[in-house]
Amino acid sequence: MARLKVKGKDTNKNLITWTRFHLLQEQERPAWSAAHEDAHVGPLAGVRGIERISMGRMVEEPQQAAYIIAWRTVEDLEIFQDSPACVEFLRDLTLEDDSKDPGSEDDLPPVASRFLTLEHVNGIATGELEGRITVTAYSVPSKEGDDAAVWKQYDEVNGALGSFYPPGSEYLQLHRRFRRRYFIIWFWVLCEDRWVESKFGKSPKKGGEGRTIICDVRLWPSRGFYGDPAPEIEGSVGNPEAREAWHQAVSKVMPPVTEWVQERWDVCKVPGYPPSEED
Repeated sequence: MARLKVKGKDTNKNLITWTRFHLLQEQERPAWSAAHEDAHVGPLAGVRGIERISMGRMVEEPQQAAYIIAWRTVEDLEIFQDSPACVEFLRDLTLEDDSKDPGSEDDLPPVASRFLTLEHVNGIATGELEGRITVTAYSVPSKEGDDAAVWKQYDEVNGALGSFYPPGSEYLQLHRRFRRRYFIIWFWVLCEDRWVESKFGKSPKKGGEGRTIICDVRLWPSRGFYGDPAPEIEGSVGNPEAREAWHQAVSKVMPPVTEWVQERWDVCKVPGYPPSEED
């Protein structure tokens, strides 16, 4: 498996992987094929380098679920991807189309294509991915080895959208203690998965041409600092007024952005992970 190349300036910032799978709405968690002491994490128990495990469901398509894992280093992730635990993990997290015809193990997609691997753009402390979140992915053209151009494109996107508050964000604007750096988290995509290919097509690879996917993840608080109720409508494409505002805002950075897609997710920590020191 090809090694991942870190883009960011802070190589100590952990990575996030998203592994999507099909999970019926009435199911709380996947059904692992082997018995595990902790049924929520299954074969992930004891894997080196995992700092946090969460599970999410897409708001508009709740049968689309994902394990969201924070990794200490690239090396820890790569060691796991070459391990028997990873084979079991992916085998039991079936994709929707696989549920109709599981096929043989030879028919399974490559390991890397099941892990959307994200790296924090900078080392600023951020909130954890939990609760209602909005994920927006932007595709920008890039050339192999031209990191300076990618940083310039990121600065353009962040400059236009990093201070953008769509309708439904009034709560955050009124409560200034929700600092922007905790509200919006920026990531690079280090390794694309099948979802990226389904949304943006195959990455061009002629003459060193390619693309970079930049992700803007917005965290929506479940409650206020003073215990006040959370806003019921967040500024995302789920809100018609916000949807139009988003299109207008993104149009200001097209180019360099060529395509973009947005999803809403409900994310929660996996119970009992990480284990307490007493365990």
